[in-house]
Amino acid sequence: MAASTVKRGFEGKVYIGTAGSTAATQLTERTDITLNLTNETADSTAAGDGSSPPLKTEEIVAIAAEVSWSMLYKTEDTNIATMINAAAAGTPIAVKIIRHASDSDAFDGDGFIDFGSSMPLSDNQKFEIKLKPTRRLRTPVFG
Repeated sequence: MAASTVKRGFEGKVYIGTAGSTAATQLTERTDITLNLTNETADSTAAGDGSSPPLKTEEIVAIAAEVSWSMLYKTEDTNIATMINAAAAGTPIAVKIIRHASDSDAFDGDGFIDFGSSMPLSDNQKFEIKLKPTRRLRTPVFG
């Protein structure tokens, strides 16, 4: 029987590092990773000859990456302090996300982070991190 090609969530990895370089520190306490590529469009509908309603059309004007992940809060995890400090100072960090070990990078770039925490009554405390890509030091690559 051939090995399964279905990839599972635990195979994805998140790395952080110093902005301007490839991230190399793996976040082993991460739980969920989300990477969405979205197309921003502008309306390109034209009236035509006026004999019938125009067909609505759009053209891509930008491609955006929405990158986020969550982490368990462990007091000894120094990566959490690194991300909190970057968020508080408004400085970018390097982030790399891969889907599984033999895959190319799903995202590799720098970004500013939004940092939040949840403290549900009947669950573990978690941090929610959202990345806002920047090209200040290098152009992000996603795909």
